Amino acid sequence: MVDKKKKIQKKESGFDKLARLIKSETDDIRKHMSTKEHVASLYRVMATKEDIAQVYRDMATKSALEEVEQNILEKFKPLERAIDTDALAVVDHGLRIEAIENHLKIKPPEPWTTQK
Repeated sequence: MVDKKKKIQKKESGFDKLARLIKSETDDIRKHMSTKEHVASLYRVMATKEDIAQVYRDMATKSALEEVEQNILEKFKPLERAIDTDALAVVDHGLRIEAIENHLKIKPPEPWTTQK
């Protein structure tokens, strides 16, 4: 009688077959799918909300950056004045050397940049 029941089973419809296949695939995916804890233990790089909030707290504000910029510019102002003074001194020396050469009637050497 058991053999007759197996033979009498009704044929699976297309919809039932599709539902069974989808269920078996989703079960297989769930079986092999990683969890958050598993990924975190593998890579140990997942940031938490607290980590991200701490980064935002540590970030510099626009006004703080502008203040730092002003401090840096103030440190360089004396250097800028010194460079300007040195540039004037170099120009002065050039004019003085030229005046001495003219006074002594010395022909200045050709500039080293000329090509022959």
